[in-house]
Amino acid sequence: MAPAEWVLDREVWHQIDPGRFVPVTIDGKVPAPAWADWSLAIGAACGEDGAFFPAAFRAHPETGAPLRHPHDDPARHWLPPFGTGSALRVVDTSHTATTGKDGAAIVQAILTRYPDSASFDAGKQDIPLPRRGGLRFLVSSLGHHRPALFAISLAGDIFVRDEVASAWLPLAPAAAPLGPCLSDMEGSSISVLPNGAMVLASEAGPACVEIDLVTLSYRVTHRPGRCEGGAGLIDRAGVVPVRVDGALEMASVSSSGQWVTTPVNGDVPAGESLGVPFHDETASRLIWIGRSGYLSLSKQPSGDAVTWTPWPQMAEARHELGPPFRSGGGLWQLLKQAGDNGSYFYRNLSSTLEDVHPVNGARLGTGATSFRFDVHLDRPWDAIDLDIHVDQRHVILPFTEFPAQRLMLQCRAERIGQTALQKFFDHAGSIRAEYGIAVAHSHARGISVDLARPWDAQWICHDGALWLYLDSVSRLFRWPA
Repeated sequence: MAPAEWVLDREVWHQIDPGRFVPVTIDGKVPAPAWADWSLAIGAACGEDGAFFPAAFRAHPETGAPLRHPHDDPARHWLPPFGTGSALRVVDTSHTATTGKDGAAIVQAILTRYPDSASFDAGKQDIPLPRRGGLRFLVSSLGHHRPALFAISLAGDIFVRDEVASAWLPLAPAAAPLGPCLSDMEGSSISVLPNGAMVLASEAGPACVEIDLVTLSYRVTHRPGRCEGGAGLIDRAGVVPVRVDGALEMASVSSSGQWVTTPVNGDVPAGESLGVPFHDETASRLIWIGRSGYLSLSKQPSGDAVTWTPWPQMAEARHELGPPFRSGGGLWQLLKQAGDNGSYFYRNLSSTLEDVHPVNGARLGTGATSFRFDVHLDRPWDAIDLDIHVDQRHVILPFTEFPAQRLMLQCRAERIGQTALQKFFDHAGSIRAEYGIAVAHSHARGISVDLARPWDAQWICHDGALWLYLDSVSRLFRWPA
């Protein structure tokens, strides 16, 4: 007997038996047969027994039990590199739709379920990766029915996680492929447009990628050029600094998919590494921190204003030390005088005056909290009592902070002798590191790993679980909450 056919809205389904339905076409497209999670792929309703039904159904046709329908929630999104798609490593949970907000509840639940490091280590799940190394992860709906976990490789391959099948599904290009993505800081941020398209930096230039989960495919449009900064989002547009014919421009794309560029006011040195941008809320602008200066983009009535501001003579910034420190007095960027023995100081980006705070050595920070090796500082220029903090044997690498909950996802790595902090980042060998959760700036629980480049990692909050990706050892761990 032929299966019964249901035509509902723009969906066609076949009913195999009273409790089993199979999608045939969605908006005229044939769903990819690799899918097991039809709720994610096409927005299907789901029963308590795991069966899927047309989205128009409200109750299970056999039992009458209510069906679950997928829904999107920006608070459940998690954008690289630190959760909010910004260089700032702070998740503000005071706003309803804050990207990454759901992460605070997940981390709190993890602390309850795993009360110590032993249970935390025993409770981790080792998740197979779609390919070995060179990955970054994001959680977003990308214009679909609910948030999903995506992985993008340095080669430009895109994968989506099907949790029903516990499998990674590859997405195929509908036309031209994405191509290789940048491997350094410029390639680590991804912005998502209102229509769900993602914007990122690739070797071929800024890229705008539209995902079709129904057919497991994507389309990409490039703005040719050399990316010199990560992707950001301002006024509903994705932006990426790009060098074209020797001149730096700001490439911008909206939901229309059309790229436009704006020239930069100022002479930006060739090959300047601008890193990932952050939003300066006090001045409604995006800022990219570079080694020899900073780039700012603000929206003006006459159009975009893009300005390059060099650091004071012989001073430089380093991305790996974290974003500027935010305080009521503005944004404070850590700078170093050129030379191996150069001094460090914080400069106020929000002031036209030479407003500076000298410090005795480099700090690491989230934008709200700072560390001198393993010593917590409320303000990065606060004095350290060396009679109390004698050894400083570890380096705290802060990844993502939830200030309202006093929680932090971090790594506590062994310091390389008694050398300066920059020597830690220059070290090419293996380092003993402990990845875990800090409560009130005290390391609460974690797992120990020997690996190179301990800073090359990504924490992810998704699907009621905490995830940790370690690039140099190609491992992905998951802790269900």
